[in-house]
Amino acid sequence: MVKVTADSGSDIPALFLTSLDINIIPIEVSFGEEIFLDTMEDGHQQFIEKLKHSPYLPHTSQPSPYRYRAFFEEALASGEDVLFFSVSSGFSGCYTTACLVAQEINDPRLHVIDSKSATIGIGLQVIKAAQMAKEGKTVADILRVVSVMQNNMISYILVNTVDFLHKGGRIRFSEKILANILNIKPVISVLPDGTAQAIHKVRGFKKGLQYIVSQVAAISRDYTHELLAFGYCGDESLKGVLENLLRKEVKLGKTFDFAAGPCIATHVGPGTVAVFFCRPGVLEHLA
Repeated sequence: MVKVTADSGSDIPALFLTSLDINIIPIEVSFGEEIFLDTMEDGHQQFIEKLKHSPYLPHTSQPSPYRYRAFFEEALASGEDVLFFSVSSGFSGCYTTACLVAQEINDPRLHVIDSKSATIGIGLQVIKAAQMAKEGKTVADILRVVSVMQNNMISYILVNTVDFLHKGGRIRFSEKILANILNIKPVISVLPDGTAQAIHKVRGFKKGLQYIVSQVAAISRDYTHELLAFGYCGDESLKGVLENLLRKEVKLGKTFDFAAGPCIATHVGPGTVAVFFCRPGVLEHLA
């Protein structure tokens, strides 16, 4: 048997954590001197309100080596192989620290995986891995599928305000001012190498939604066998708007919603909406 675990940067909804027995190690979030643990869905709106009004830009911190060790040892105590999915090494030092702790533990049953993704892009890998583990698949089987998913993960993140990209040092002040004057909304994607990039810019949120719909429809008109994740940051209604627009253009199968956790919300800000999925058809003969 295989035990599947991850850090809270994966933003996996509680329903999956419970039904698939996925263990999560929370990432620390700090507003000035106030520190709390990222518990994903718990207190999402409370975090967003604090994000809007706090004079501090929150910072996320990786779990300490001590907490990683305790987390890994507890998972290994079950006697199973353990897969741990970390937020992309391109975004955080979590993966490096987790690897160092795993080397110290020196147990061949422990496998630390660089997800090369963020938020539910990690979550989709974890959910698939946990489903396969429940079916009795081996570590090798799961890792083979995960590798394919990483190379075929598609994401579109529409940012409603560039203020938080500026606060986080990702754009210059002059770019922020210009974007606000012209009502420019960036569309960001997480790339297969585990980094993020603004792939398009539009004037107005509605045009941003239309752009995402056109891109998803250009990839395929049939998603009946795929699992799509629609995300939101603060305003839950926005992901419904995006999903409804998509349903007019493509055939959708199973979908679910997720709230952006502090790791991603800190950087993109309130009002962001997103969709993540694996390229249709690539897993049909692998799972």
